[in-house]
Amino acid sequence: MKKLALRAGLNCGECRNKQELQCDEHPVCKKWELHRFRKTFATMHHEGGLVSVRKIQKWLRHSSLETTLRYLACSEDITPQIRDIVNTTFADLQGPTLVDGAVA
Repeated sequence: MKKLALRAGLNCGECRNKQELQCDEHPVCKKWELHRFRKTFATMHHEGGLVSVRKIQKWLRHSSLETTLRYLACSEDITPQIRDIVNTTFADLQGPTLVDGAVA
């Protein structure tokens, strides 16, 4: 996967591995690790709201629910539902609000 990404010119050009090889010339870009696709798959289904965390746990073959929840932990900070909850909670306060992840 990393070799294909390098040949296609998709690397970020900023990653370096332990041997200091940079991803603009070597297949070491962290953006293209296969493990990230598993996390993206799990996050998309979780954020869609139609699949339970237990079902995602089974799909990923995690023996521990905590492992699955770690996969999904960062996604909860960025969902539109979370933004709406925060904005509603602080709607009466003066100051900026978040709109699509940016200060409005």
